[in-house]
Amino acid sequence: MDNRPKRSMDEAASFEIGSVTSLKEEPTQGEEENEDYEFVSKRRRAPGSLSAANEQHLADWFAEQPCFWDHCDANFRNRGKKERMLAKKAVEVGMTGEDLSSWFKSMRTGYGRLIDVIRYSEYF
Repeated sequence: MDNRPKRSMDEAASFEIGSVTSLKEEPTQGEEENEDYEFVSKRRRAPGSLSAANEQHLADWFAEQPCFWDHCDANFRNRGKKERMLAKKAVEVGMTGEDLSSWFKSMRTGYGRLIDVIRYSEYF
């Protein structure tokens, strides 16, 4: 059985998806005050800003590591090896492996979008 306090439709409609909100609920009969409920956005944090020199260094490093971008590379599907490589490189530039992976994916996506615009503009 669900023992959570029921909310009215007005309360439910007042929440924004992805917003960070604290809500203190009124205690129900026979209960102490409930804990604060916090709704946290699912959006990831942006990786820390990098200097132009660090960005160029990382771009050169990724260009030398085909396991991150070449589907034909023997280690392309080896997640463990790639995670270890990212963690080691991230320490060198003062980031986490997850942030470095996010940065690379962001750069790759941006590059792909630019290429698509160029290809599309050639037809018109």
